Amino acid sequence: MRAFLRSILLCGLWIVLLLALEVRWPAGTVAAGLTGDAPGERLAAGLAPVRNPAPLAPTAILSGTSATISGVVTSSNPAARLNPVHVMASAVAGATSYVAETDANGAYTLTIKTPGAYRIKFEETWPSEGLPFTHFDEYYDDKAAEAAATEVVVTAGQVLTGINAELQAGGQIRGTITSDETGEVLQGVGVMAFDAQGQRIVDVFSRIVTEPDGDHIGFVIAPLVTGVYRLKLDPLFLGTMDRFYGEWYDHELSLSTATPVSVTLGEITRVQASLRSRRRIESLASSAGLP
Repeated sequence: MRAFLRSILLCGLWIVLLLALEVRWPAGTVAAGLTGDAPGERLAAGLAPVRNPAPLAPTAILSGTSATISGVVTSSNPAARLNPVHVMASAVAGATSYVAETDANGAYTLTIKTPGAYRIKFEETWPSEGLPFTHFDEYYDDKAAEAAATEVVVTAGQVLTGINAELQAGGQIRGTITSDETGEVLQGVGVMAFDAQGQRIVDVFSRIVTEPDGDHIGFVIAPLVTGVYRLKLDPLFLGTMDRFYGEWYDHELSLSTATPVSVTLGEITRVQASLRSRRRIESLASSAGLP
């Protein structure tokens, strides 16, 4: 009889305990690795209660609602070669950006995952050493500076077309450098271009350059605005620096006496430069009785 009463008492205590646990773990509470949500299962497994996470607030972008921006990039000079162009959309607010590259027809498509206002930059690439860029960068719509760019506003799922650009082809100085003694075409000679104010604006060096009729050793200085430039030739590498002296084009000793090179926007100016060999200069100096 006492054993029977003890069993009833224990059962009653378990019922009270379970009711208390139901208050502490409301419906919806789940234990990792358990099939049900009864708190008795968690207690028997020695696990702390784990609640279902609260529902997530909806975000600005939902699955399948990415927007696209597309267009075509061309050159202001139909006869000019235009390398593939990098197209970058940068958010006006924040650091979000998206990049695409034009195909063989100049077409591009940007996939935009975050709606908002963007500034679009177009920048010609340099796909190989022989194909330097020859066009000026710009922002949509035909703006030179980012602050002046026309903003493109994109909404979720929007398909925005016609964001085109026409890059301005710059002027170019293309040329070769030879030894005035042997006629050898020289590679690895530095060429520095100075503007009309005497400011150094760009450094290149002679190397393999792709021309319409094939690859040649030469140099390309581009893109340039219309103006007058002067060139300084400086042997940089072994094979040239130990054989030639540096000089200004064309066989001059200073910026002020250098032969000017005129450049027109969108056009190519070609020059044929040469360097005097150390041996020849030293020979002439010796013949003149100079030290």
